[in-house]
Amino acid sequence: MKERKVRLWDVDTGILRGTLEGHRDEFYSIGLSPDGRTLAAAEEDDETTICLWDVDTGILRGILEGHRDGVSILQFSSDSRTLAVVERDWPTVRLWDVTTGALHHRLTGHSFWNILDVAISPDGRTLAVVGDDTIIRLLDGTTGGLLRNIKGCGSEPLGMHFLPDGRSLCVTSIERDGLAVHFKDVATGKPLQTIKGYGSEPYSMALSPDGRTLAIGGSDDSTVRLWNVATGEPRQILEGHKDGVYRMQFSPDGEFLACGGGEGAIYLWNGAGGV
Repeated sequence: MKERKVRLWDVDTGILRGTLEGHRDEFYSIGLSPDGRTLAAAEEDDETTICLWDVDTGILRGILEGHRDGVSILQFSSDSRTLAVVERDWPTVRLWDVTTGALHHRLTGHSFWNILDVAISPDGRTLAVVGDDTIIRLLDGTTGGLLRNIKGCGSEPLGMHFLPDGRSLCVTSIERDGLAVHFKDVATGKPLQTIKGYGSEPYSMALSPDGRTLAIGGSDDSTVRLWNVATGEPRQILEGHKDGVYRMQFSPDGEFLACGGGEGAIYLWNGAGGV
């Protein structure tokens, strides 16, 4: 029987801080707000619900209901006030108010079938959505209306991040000759820079809070590679994982990079690439 628990660990000491219990069923997606105060966990029972937990107290703050057929992506805004929820196998994005639990918008009507990733601009005014047609749609975060489309981001988008100034969008994609990282101008959709040269098959990516470092996790060589965003040059290769790296996340201050993979362990690296 599966435990249906979320464990919280102290990064500095490695000591277990607490366990969040009370889930009714298995959960498949979790997300931690940038301010570190709220944890969202999507569980699947008769219908998919999202539990919002207070990290400091371990108290269940609220439950978000009404999702169909599972949740594939949970993405907080940079101010931790909005949670974007992507429904699995449906081209639908719901924007929730984290404080009140109110539904801001339910964005539907996309011409593609699956949503691969979403990103919220730092000011919360723009939502980027990419589907299996590989076109990035920039939507108005208030009305949900289409602002513009961005094309030319490869055949298989892996992930997206707004840079801290909100003017550029970082898009990682898998192409015929390997991995490519595209930087697009949000206002015009025009290309700013492209980084190539990652040899391993990528599984995950993370952008540091200051927007200076891009981390990419591989599968076949079990490494994490750090790239300098400004120059497009590789900075360092983090080795030691025993399996593919499927999830990565920088701490809010950028000091640590947490990496998890198939071996069931979490590795903590400092922002510069050391242990």
